Amino acid sequence: MPPRRMVTLGIVLLLAVPWSAAMTVLGLWIIFDTPRVRMLSDPGVSLGVGLASVACGQLVFMVCVCDRVFPRAAKRLVVPAEAISGGLFALGLLWSGVFALFG
Repeated sequence: MPPRRMVTLGIVLLLAVPWSAAMTVLGLWIIFDTPRVRMLSDPGVSLGVGLASVACGQLVFMVCVCDRVFPRAAKRLVVPAEAISGGLFALGLLWSGVFALFG
């Protein structure tokens, strides 16, 4: 692996790992400990936002870290895992939007 690619990979990892960890921890915090923000005090909204945040954190980790560290991973495993995480992200956003508007 050329040195330039190693530096680029290192920078991506240094940015993506904390980003994905922060999104996941924030989502778990929102799900399990109801925040004192008025909009998130509704359980339906907080569950949707928390699910979207956890799924987004996992998706960021899979796309930005795993795909670059393991470029030859089996696509029949990678694509469904990323699709499930992306679908859960969209479902969480839709869930929270429905509860925020009609809840």
